[in-house]
Order: sequence, then structure tokens, then C-alpha cells
Amino acid sequence: MRKEKYFSVNIDLIGSIMTEALNSNESLASRIRDSLCTVDELESLVGTSVEIDRLIASSKRAGADTLKKLSYSSDDITRECVTGNPNTPLEILNNLADEYPRAFLLNPAFDLVILENPGFLENLYESSLAKILEQKECPQSIVVWAYNFYKKRNSFSSSVLKGVVKNPHTPVKMINAILRLDTGVEITCEEGLL
Repeated sequence: MRKEKYFSVNIDLIGSIMTEALNSNESLASRIRDSLCTVDELESLVGTSVEIDRLIASSKRAGADTLKKLSYSSDDITRECVTGNPNTPLEILNNLADEYPRAFLLNPAFDLVILENPGFLENLYESSLAKILEQKECPQSIVVWAYNFYKKRNSFSSSVLKGVVKNPHTPVKMINAILRLDTGVEITCEEGLL
């Protein structure tokens, strides 16, 4: 009888501690969502929990160092949030663009990055650029730029060409021009709007 009472008291105590921890975590989450945490506070909270890391990665108050740290998270959603954060350093964006091309394009700072760093797209990995080009969110201006950039170099990457062809905003004239190129790249009907 005594053991049962001890056991039930411990269960109640554990339940109370867990409820307090959940309330504390929710309070913390609210502070992060409402942008009430400083850059330093956010940095110190990294690793508290996966949910908190995701919120920090999405926070416009997160600093470059914090986002860099979170870019190595084992959690896919956290890394995707980092890719979409306008404070993410360019080198990190370049590294994550291959994994999360849509989040890369939808990053609120994307247009500003291109405007301030005209060579940024040239420095992307070809595989990243190809995945970006395949996204329906990729604007025609980027598709045309990629085609002209590789045409000027007279060196077409098969993955980039296929990305250009797969993009729904690619002009038909450009697709026809690609089909006439002697690049050695085989383009099939499944890969484009042919």
C-alpha cells in the first residue's frame, strides 16, 4: 500500500513538472514568435528543442551566427527555415539552395541579394541552379539569364539546360533554340513543355 501511494505521488510530480516545462516552452515560443527575444537570447536558445530551433530559424531577429549554426541542424524543417530567412548569410544560402530551392527563391531578401550581388547566381553550384530553375516560382528573368550566361560561355550544363526547359516560364522560342543546339544533351518531352 505504501509503494502505491509513493508511486502515485511520483506520477503526479512528474506530470506537474512536465506541464510546467511545456508551459515554459510555450511561453518561450510565444516570445520568439512575437520577436521579443534579442539576438543574443536567440543564440543562447539554439538546441533547446527542435520546435524552438525551427522558430529561431524563422525569426527575422536571428543573427547570422545563429543561422549559420542552425544551417547544420539534423532537422530538415529547421534548415529549410534558415534558407527562407532574409538574414541568412550568402555562403549559407549557396550551400542550402540545392536542398531547398523553393525556400531559396521565396526568401524575402532574394531580389535584394541579386541586386546587390549581380554575380551571386554565377557562383551557385550548377546542381543548385538547375533545381532553382525547375521551380515554378523561378521568374522568367532568371531562366533567361541562365540560358544566356551558359550560351555566352558556350558551355552548357545538362542539368541547367534541363532546368531551363522544365521551367513553366521558359519562352517557347528559347526551348526551340535549346533543341537546335548541338550540346550533346538529350532533352525529352517529359522534361519540358514540348
